[in-house]
Amino acid sequence: MKILSLKLTNFMSYKGTHEINFDVPDTSPVILFLGENGHGKTTIQHAARWCLYGETNYKDRKIPLLDLLNRKSYDSAPAASQVDMEVVLEWEDSKKNYELTRTWSVKKDETGWVTGAATPSLRIDHKNPVPTTSIPEYVQRFLAKEISHFFFFNGEIQDEFDKMTSNDDGAGFIKSEIEKTLSIPVITEAINWLHGKESSESTAIEKANRDNAKIAQHAFDKVQAVKEKAVLENELKSQVEKREKARTAIAELNKKIGNIEEVQDLTASLNIETGKIDEITSQRREILSNIKDHLSMNVWLPNSKYLLKVWKTAQSAKDEYEKAEESAKTFLRNIELLSELEQSTTCPLCNSVHDNTPESVKSRKVDLQSKFDEIAGKYDLGFQQTLELFALMGFESSKVSKVVDLQKEYDELGARLAKAKNAAAEVKNRLSLHGNVDVKESMINMRGFTQNEEEATRSINTYQDEIKKKASYIEGLEKEISKGGTVSPEKQAAYNAFRYLRFLFTSGKESYANLVRQQVETFASESFNSIISDKKFVGLKINESYGVDLLMKDGKIEPLRSTGQAKISAISLINGLIKTAMPEGFILMDTPFGSLDMGHRREVCKWASNSGLKVSLFMHSGEFDRNIDSEFFGNGIGRIYRIHKVDDNESSISVEV
Repeated sequence: MKILSLKLTNFMSYKGTHEINFDVPDTSPVILFLGENGHGKTTIQHAARWCLYGETNYKDRKIPLLDLLNRKSYDSAPAASQVDMEVVLEWEDSKKNYELTRTWSVKKDETGWVTGAATPSLRIDHKNPVPTTSIPEYVQRFLAKEISHFFFFNGEIQDEFDKMTSNDDGAGFIKSEIEKTLSIPVITEAINWLHGKESSESTAIEKANRDNAKIAQHAFDKVQAVKEKAVLENELKSQVEKREKARTAIAELNKKIGNIEEVQDLTASLNIETGKIDEITSQRREILSNIKDHLSMNVWLPNSKYLLKVWKTAQSAKDEYEKAEESAKTFLRNIELLSELEQSTTCPLCNSVHDNTPESVKSRKVDLQSKFDEIAGKYDLGFQQTLELFALMGFESSKVSKVVDLQKEYDELGARLAKAKNAAAEVKNRLSLHGNVDVKESMINMRGFTQNEEEATRSINTYQDEIKKKASYIEGLEKEISKGGTVSPEKQAAYNAFRYLRFLFTSGKESYANLVRQQVETFASESFNSIISDKKFVGLKINESYGVDLLMKDGKIEPLRSTGQAKISAISLINGLIKTAMPEGFILMDTPFGSLDMGHRREVCKWASNSGLKVSLFMHSGEFDRNIDSEFFGNGIGRIYRIHKVDDNESSISVEV
């Protein structure tokens, strides 16, 4: 089924005629409806429902026709005039065109308003209308009312899907939706009817053979078996209630503290950060003590920066002096050698005859003496006193370095301490969202509730097996009773026919339901995998009791634990239900991004563009960021409608270019 257009005339917030074109290319299947709360987004869903079924509800309450009529259209109507409210829905299926029109008119006279019944009209391929009595049959064939909320997905039904868990309430809801997808309740009604007819024939056979001892015994055994089966069913009901009570307690505990595993993880993280804080604080305390010890033993350390500068200057002067002193000693030795050379013709070092003249030797002596005098008069020996004072103080540069290193380590630990405190504060803030939680007590309670649930589940399985065995035993007795000799062949044939048909319908229904469930699960898992960011999951698992769980890579099952997971699971399950119900479908989804972070929002947009469905999303204007969301949708957006509020009683809708 491919929805093509929707035309509204004087319907709810839309005065006059407004037409919406849903026909977009398969490559751009997404239509966005943007508007503020109360501007008329949900009105579009109400219009489609009213056109199809002749009624639409708000919070399980049928909306009166007069409330559907645009207030301004009849408030401003002149006397003796008629106001028409009309919705036209056009769709296509198997290359045939269907146009359904539903009209309601009110007339204004001197006494007030005169109303009549709403009238539907259905044309196929633009030909003459089909009989009015046939319209519900056509509508039911294409879009059964029982599953219409899959396609018109508003906030109310979204709340139901968001509550999906493995508990009985959620499981029962999902089961009913899956069964309604392919009209399984109709099969159940047929089974109940057949069982009633079978029981009537069985009673007739028993009465006809009351004098037959064998059949009378079978009848007595059957009565006893039916009573025993009823006892088992009551026990089963008791265990189901016990399990539901345990699951409710688990849900309440989770509701009270949020995600208990998250609380446990946060508490563990807080303990780690607190341990870090204690350890770092202790280390800083020890370092600070070392610094104080150094300061008490070296009173000059507070001025170490200045003193180190003075000490380095004095030390540098000492080093230069010692270097100059060594040069001066060299000059003196050379002057002494020249003096000896001046008095002899042989070299005092090697005893060889030299050819230096007395004048040249004397000149060199004068030069060396000048250099010596220059060095000797250049240096101030004040550094010696300075260094002596530093020695008396016990000054050592290594002590300064040690304190500097300690101070650096102290500061680095301070940075780590601040980081740990910030982390601890963040964890505390997250924990505060879960309330005042006693994690130990909560875990003890959770284990108790879980144990009760598991015990009840085991008992349920046991009772279900016993009930099946008892039902089989009863079936056997009824079969023996049906062989009664005094009953007419017609009566016996009728009984066997009803019994066999009931067996076929019952076994067929179970197989059929399982196949439907598996198909929904397959489609839903495909969507879930394309949206969810946590790749430890491989899909959704609709268990035997129709609860929804998360399937992990190792085959283990994990329950839904967060609002985001529930939201994504809801969207995925809806996708699976629609695809199971029809090969080519559509969905009008109201406010789909609640409780989703930006990453999952992106994946939902991608899903909408690639789901194979024609997806219309109704969003608050502030929810849509053209730059961000256009990137998320890729080329998937086929059309954007903007809903504008004219006043409290009128809105208009237009295509945004």
